[in-house]
Amino acid sequence: ELFNGFWVLGVSSKEEAKQWALKCPLGPDARLEVRRITESEEFPQDNEWVQKEIRWKKDGVWK
Repeated sequence: ELFNGFWVLGVSSKEEAKQWALKCPLGPDARLEVRRITESEEFPQDNEWVQKEIRWKKDGVWK
């Protein structure tokens, strides 16, 4: 039994996410939840933590 497993997929639309969800190998009583993950670019860029992340990515600290 798989408990709390997850996949992260980069898709361009809700419809594409739905198509991928339909391909998931689930058991008969399994549930699948699709969630949107907010990208750092969607937050205000003057936020201190966003600026730190940008520097970390630039410096190769965080990929």
